Amino acid sequence: MPEEFTHWDKDREISDVFDKWRENVSEGPVVDKDDWAVNYIGHPLSGAYEYLFLRNAGFSKLESFGFAVFVSTVMWEYGIEAFAEVPSIQDLLLTPTIGALLGEVFHVMDDKLKDNDYVLLNSRRFGRIVHHIINPVEGINNSFDKLFGLRFLHLDKAYFFVKDKKEEEGVPTFGQVYRSYGIRFVFTF
Repeated sequence: MPEEFTHWDKDREISDVFDKWRENVSEGPVVDKDDWAVNYIGHPLSGAYEYLFLRNAGFSKLESFGFAVFVSTVMWEYGIEAFAEVPSIQDLLLTPTIGALLGEVFHVMDDKLKDNDYVLLNSRRFGRIVHHIINPVEGINNSFDKLFGLRFLHLDKAYFFVKDKKEEEGVPTFGQVYRSYGIRFVFTF
């Protein structure tokens, strides 16, 4: 995207990227100056699609919300985007919260479309278009399944896990036990 839109400095040297990430993360969240449409439309839509990804796979509202929070804050704001800019208060709050609310609305609407065989306003074509807009991952999967008889991307399983590691497992802990937490996803392509 253009620099005037993202406000990312594309001329920065690659060797400075990790120093910039550390600096951005340590500055803490700030109120960003992104366009209104980016903060209040784009980010909630992104959060909605993150939420829908697990919701479509049969996860609960709370689990799907947790995933949206994790992806939008840890992976994006404090991960990828922090290489270019300081994490944003609006993005940290609005993306997962408004996104999850919007995602659940999309999920309910999409279920109603499915129950009505994707007919909306007496048109199956219009219903399919709306389906692809409000639930793009499921829409892509349905299209691939219809055209080629296969699912493009399907989340088979997701595990939330806690693992204790001890010194004898190769972790130099001096007799202590360290606990790690994670999420493991199993996809079928």
